Amino acid sequence: AGVDAPVMVWGPYLWADGLTPNGEGDTWACADLAQDGTHPSPLGVTKVGTQLLDFMLGSPYSRVWFRAIKPSDFNGDGMVDGSDLGVLLGDWGPCPQPIECDADLDWDGVVGGSDLGALLGEWGS
Repeated sequence: AGVDAPVMVWGPYLWADGLTPNGEGDTWACADLAQDGTHPSPLGVTKVGTQLLDFMLGSPYSRVWFRAIKPSDFNGDGMVDGSDLGVLLGDWGPCPQPIECDADLDWDGVVGGSDLGALLGEWGS
């Protein structure tokens, strides 16, 4: 017997009609595909890999757990410093929606003291 369970699938929009750009502006040139015209060539693999990585790093739903850098490194420069503190202070207070506040490190819907403590705990790293 199967298990009924919801599934959520999301990712970058990879479909395009050849050289006609899709909604994201992406195209598929012949060089992006293997001889079968379906699977990506080595160039296409790089293209898809780049799109997937950009999506995972940019999506507010995945970047918190996907990024290998410190959670408090909001700008992704490899350091937790004053520029990250600026993001936290800019988000200070209740989040309109929890996913909209990058600085809500404890995901409680409010950017506050506990988030500041977490940032300061990573300061300079």
